[in-house]
Amino acid sequence: MENIQQKEIVNMLRVVYVINYPCTELFRDILRQHVTEIQMTGRLLEEGTQKLLRGYLGTDLKEILYPQNGYFTGDYTCLDFSALYRLIRNVSGIPAHQKGWGKSPNPSDHSVSANIERLRKIRNVDTAHGASKTLKEHEFQTLWKKIENSIEELEKSLPWKSTKYKDELTKWKTCPFDSTLPNDKFIILQKIISELKDDELQRKLQSKMDSFEETLQSSFSSLIETMNASIENQSVQAKQKETHKPQGEMDALEETHTSKSTLFGL
Repeated sequence: MENIQQKEIVNMLRVVYVINYPCTELFRDILRQHVTEIQMTGRLLEEGTQKLLRGYLGTDLKEILYPQNGYFTGDYTCLDFSALYRLIRNVSGIPAHQKGWGKSPNPSDHSVSANIERLRKIRNVDTAHGASKTLKEHEFQTLWKKIENSIEELEKSLPWKSTKYKDELTKWKTCPFDSTLPNDKFIILQKIISELKDDELQRKLQSKMDSFEETLQSSFSSLIETMNASIENQSVQAKQKETHKPQGEMDALEETHTSKSTLFGL
């Protein structure tokens, strides 16, 4: 049974997963609806497009869109959330929302671009590397509702009127984080955790991925142990930084760290 600390970590993992997987796939469908991969090859060669994208392309993305020995011949599956957003914003022809691309939309704005911006803000602010690695239950419910509403409205904008992304969201909100979780989902969770910029945790997880021949249950046990060690290590480091604080503050700190070092059982 999850305690509060465990549940708040799981809450964040749920949000990070849906933003980086179902929402990213939805972005691919939206972009493809306006500009197919074949059409994108020509668009990227247009001078106007190159001017719009100039300064927005990192080295990796530039190599994909503008390879040295040719032109873009790939498909949108090789593009991540950020790359898809840039192409949707600059190449797709989707009109900007009332406040303009890159800005938080009005709550009453239900346009395609407004909902895209809402999901982008959740990814870049609420689940960014510098954000908390936990979500309190009320924060989780509020954030989840925003994601759910945006996905529902974006799916309605597509001609086939599917609900597959909303259905995936519904499943992921309550699926148990135990040995019943499918292998592919477990591997995705490992990838998500490895990207949290916790160097020690990342090294340990990568080592386990390299020898991923255990059963799913034992893999979960290894992941739990790694997360526990990381949480406890962070608590010790924080305590060491506070050794010169007044006793009253130290007592409060001790209570906080004790609760955070509770064993992590997914």
